[in-house]
Amino acid sequence: MAIFARLMFTDSSQPLTSWLLAAASVTLALYLVVEYGLKLMKVDRDFSNLQYYQIVVLATATSIVNGFVFAYVVSALTIGQMSGGLFHSGFTTVMGNFAGNAIVVCVAMLIVKNKLIIINFIKGIKN
Repeated sequence: MAIFARLMFTDSSQPLTSWLLAAASVTLALYLVVEYGLKLMKVDRDFSNLQYYQIVVLATATSIVNGFVFAYVVSALTIGQMSGGLFHSGFTTVMGNFAGNAIVVCVAMLIVKNKLIIINFIKGIKN
């Protein structure tokens, strides 16, 4: 949904079907990367043996795939051909995705490591 919304806000002149196709393509690519990545790293379906480095590997792989699939699909749908700026556009998207992933992982780790402090803080606010 985020990809579709982003594309609609930045270029609403394209048909809805183009942006739906772009969002579906990126979503499918990310799904496949995560599924096969978890299988390759032998992570249980309940994530009980998921380790921090595996999260970083998956975040990096999905950032790279998302960036280049997004750039390729948008380029193919808007101008109908590969452009010279495709690598630059893909790399820019990769770096933005990776930075966003890094922020989410850091915040999640802070929450997990300080969950008792957060719970006590919330209880204090309620009282």
